[in-house]
Amino acid sequence: MIRGFYEYPLHRRQVKSLAKNILSSGTKSTKPMERRLKPPKPGWYKVNTDGATFEDTKSCGVGVVIRNERGEIMGALSKNFALPLGGLEAEAKAVEVGVLLAWDLGLKDIIIESDALLVTNSLGKQCVRPNSIRKVVEGILVDLENSMHGMSIILGEVVTMQPIYWLDKPNV
Repeated sequence: MIRGFYEYPLHRRQVKSLAKNILSSGTKSTKPMERRLKPPKPGWYKVNTDGATFEDTKSCGVGVVIRNERGEIMGALSKNFALPLGGLEAEAKAVEVGVLLAWDLGLKDIIIESDALLVTNSLGKQCVRPNSIRKVVEGILVDLENSMHGMSIILGEVVTMQPIYWLDKPNV
């Protein structure tokens, strides 16, 4: 169980609204877009995260999927937080939840993938951290230094939001 987190189901209108936005923003083709993902090396796990905001309920949500080198799902979750966060803050929260989920599952060698370049760069100390995500990012880094000994994190590529299918075979 992830420390201090509770599951909240999305309201039906939130799901309908999200589906409508996804469908209206995509292409007219019904064929899904394909993107080749490179699986991690054996023994490593990819942690894909995403955050979303819901203005009507003044809340945010996060989603996490963790896969091994064979593309098998090792863990996944979605959560709704009754917090009026912005998009960048929701993305940072999603990365935090992803790292905690990997730790709770005993997965210590992970690759973080997110569509928020600013969040992943902040974790890698490659840029000045925006104030709005500074405490979340610093919390992740402090946890890694103090309580998550032995956990290795690689910052993966920034992924775009589109339907993604695991097509490559693992590198053995």
